[in-house]
This record gives sequence, structure tokens and C-alpha cells, in this order.
Amino acid sequence: MYFKKAKIKNFLILGLLILSCPNCNKDSTSNRVPYVPVNLIINANDLLTIPIGATKSYPGGNDSIYVYHSDLSSFIAYDRLCTNYPNDTSAVVTDIPGGTTATCPRCKSRFELIYGSVLKGPAPTPLKQYQANMVDGRLYITN
Repeated sequence: MYFKKAKIKNFLILGLLILSCPNCNKDSTSNRVPYVPVNLIINANDLLTIPIGATKSYPGGNDSIYVYHSDLSSFIAYDRLCTNYPNDTSAVVTDIPGGTTATCPRCKSRFELIYGSVLKGPAPTPLKQYQANMVDGRLYITN
């Protein structure tokens, strides 16, 4: 009986240590890019300068916004702020001008711009994505 109680006690102590460990129980909100209002409108003529499969940067968001031209009439918009430094100004930079991958100059996290996903950490989450809707020849980027 004593052995069983000691085993339960050790198990409970271990569980409490794991829960109190600051790196083991990180709040996912600590990795979020801060909210800033985004209401960017890009005209059709400017959109023609982005080839399919390429990216262009526009002012807005926390630092600026990457717009990826995914197919004939679809665009995806991401905040350029690295998710490893959500309260800093470490903006990711495309690996080649207009390319589909970007790297944070500070932590070297690498992201792909087709889906915004992390290719190489330490960034914990994908790039923040904004809504991008094409209406009457204009691209509206909002959050």
C-alpha cells in the first residue's frame, strides 16, 4: 500500500512540474503577431506587375504585407512580421526578389509564401494571413 501511495505522489509531483515549466506550457497567444487594422486596396494595373507564382511587398500590416499571386485571379496576403518575434520589427525578406520563400534576418526562420507555412524554425507558427478578395478588378486586403 505504501509503495502505491508513493508512486501516485511522485506521479502528481511530476505532473505539476511539467505544468509549471515555463517552456513546456507556453501560451500560444504569446506567439501571435499583434493586431493592426488592415484595409489595403490594390488596383488591377498594379496587380499585373506581379507574375503568377511571384510575390510583391506593399505598405501595411505590422511592417508591410507580401502579396503572392497564386493563379490567374487569386492572391494571398501575409504580414511580413516573423512569428518568432511577434512584438519586434523583424520582417521576413524573400530569398530571391519576388520569390516564394522568405527568411527572417534575425532568427533565420524560413517561410514559404504559397501557404505561409514554416519551412525551418524556430518560428512557432505560419505567417499571419490576411483576407484577400478580388472585386471589380481591385484586390481588397483586410482583417
